[in-house]
Amino acid sequence: MKTEFIPYEQALALKELGFDEPCFGWFTNSYLRIGSVVENKHVQGEDETLAPLYQQAFRWFREKYNISYSIDWMSRSSEFYNGYYVHFRGINDNKINQENFIVLNDELPSKGYKVYKTYEEAELACLKKLIEIVNK
Repeated sequence: MKTEFIPYEQALALKELGFDEPCFGWFTNSYLRIGSVVENKHVQGEDETLAPLYQQAFRWFREKYNISYSIDWMSRSSEFYNGYYVHFRGINDNKINQENFIVLNDELPSKGYKVYKTYEEAELACLKKLIEIVNK
């Protein structure tokens, strides 16, 4: 069940961005506690932080900032790589067009993609990039 919750570092970043939706868990320091629905007003002190599920965090970004993302599978047998990649739309005044189509790009710059071996790696990279985009 713990894998459904975003990591502590990203929960802290969402807290700084104003995330305050009810959650099924919270962190005390970096320790995840899972229980009944918790609201921000019940999380006391600076050592406690709401622990949203990945789907909650992604929905929050979609609703609050109108940023859409997708995680897709790519297979290029002729170039000997395959895996998951992430891209975003809805940036630059939320106009969806080729100019604001952002692809995570570290591993394969000539192709414009960073390919992740697992969906979960791509999901975490997506969340980190959403936080970075909103912080700018």
